Amino acid sequence: MDIVIRAYDKLMIDYVTFFLDENAEYKGFDPVELGELGQYFHDAFIKELTGTYSFTDKPDPGTLRLRLAITDLVPNKPAPGTITTIVPVGLAASHLKKVATGTHIGMGGAAFEAELLDSQTNEVFAAMSDPQTGKKHRVVKSFTTWGQTKEIFNDWAKDLHRRLDEVTGK
Repeated sequence: MDIVIRAYDKLMIDYVTFFLDENAEYKGFDPVELGELGQYFHDAFIKELTGTYSFTDKPDPGTLRLRLAITDLVPNKPAPGTITTIVPVGLAASHLKKVATGTHIGMGGAAFEAELLDSQTNEVFAAMSDPQTGKKHRVVKSFTTWGQTKEIFNDWAKDLHRRLDEVTGK
């Protein structure tokens, strides 16, 4: 498979599909914000991969297709997320919730799923998944509904770049 993937010289990136977490405590979001979030996600990948990969929007020979999805999307709840980061009692409560449930109070999160396919045949070469939640040490990112989530997107773009480099030999 490695030899086959190394023969590809272009990348076609699909726009992301979102799936909100049905169990999120805070479900508030503006549809315009979600569109902007999708554009941010797409741009984060383009920015990260530019210089290493060339892009196309056509399924041509020699083109890998990157299909992306964000699942289990949970927006930050800005006020509680910020308070439980700054106020000692709130920070303690948030850490207890983290131990019990895996997430801090008010922190956003999402799971990233990606598939790398032949752009013409849709043969799947690789797939990955990575769930993430907001981090308390990224205090400034907690002040906005999607701040933590955008930071997670940037991390995923870097991780995907590293993984693509490994499978393509770049």
